[in-house]
Amino acid sequence: GSRGGREREESRVQSLASTASGLKPDEEARLKELEALRQKEDGLVEDLPAVARKLFLHDVAERAKMATKVLGEDMLVAKLEELWSSMPDEQRKSWEGKVQAEDLRGKGALPKPAEVSMLTP
Repeated sequence: GSRGGREREESRVQSLASTASGLKPDEEARLKELEALRQKEDGLVEDLPAVARKLFLHDVAERAKMATKVLGEDMLVAKLEELWSSMPDEQRKSWEGKVQAEDLRGKGALPKPAEVSMLTP
């Protein structure tokens, strides 16, 4: 009895609310879906140590520091030189484009000639 009437009333109120928000029914459903996902994600943060560990393991800067520490600077640079030598032309062109883009922005990201001579053996 009364439960069915209450559900119809809640449904009517929700449909009025969704038209007041300007959202279409499919948008409203997507919003609810996203909110549910967000709540699920919030729940995952309860396992903060595991999430922090995963973030650390995938952090590029941390990987670079560790590689330098484990391999040593000389070995790492030698490996990078080897990779550069065997790199396909289109990949090198991509790096050249990055250099040009940085230079045009004037960020000073390009090493000065003296720094380049220190980097090359």
